[in-house]
Amino acid sequence: MNYARLLQLPLGGRILACIFMLLLVAILGGLPGTIRPQSAASGWAYFTNFLHQPLYAGVGLSFLLVLKRPSRNLADWLLAAAFAVGIGVLDEVHQHFVRARSSSLLDLGSDGYGAFCAAYLAYLSQLSSGWMAYRRRILLLLGLGLLWNCVPSFSAETPLPFLR
Repeated sequence: MNYARLLQLPLGGRILACIFMLLLVAILGGLPGTIRPQSAASGWAYFTNFLHQPLYAGVGLSFLLVLKRPSRNLADWLLAAAFAVGIGVLDEVHQHFVRARSSSLLDLGSDGYGAFCAAYLAYLSQLSSGWMAYRRRILLLLGLGLLWNCVPSFSAETPLPFLR
């Protein structure tokens, strides 16, 4: 299914999808964490940070659907990323008060990247040439996302400045 067909869904359905994504963020952000292993080899930080991208891809995309934005230009892609980062800031503040969880600037980067990529992929889905014509771009986006997720595995925690 391409993005143009999703835009044709009734407004109520698009709003419910956005509410669902926001509830999912709130529920997952409120789950108590586990103690982060000290070894980067465990991959725990990599795995948990990776989950941010698909989750916030859904947040950004559902936001664009509610606004009925066509996702055809950089402004739409940045709007999706900005909304996701805004929700991400609220989630990171929320996580600051949850047992064994912490806030992280790196998580916000993953949130914005996931939403930006989803909006860009929505644009590609509307082009007549199809997905395969853009497989290099898609692989580049995926590769950059996977590389970004290596950063938390090898860096110290970077909490939001106003929550220190």
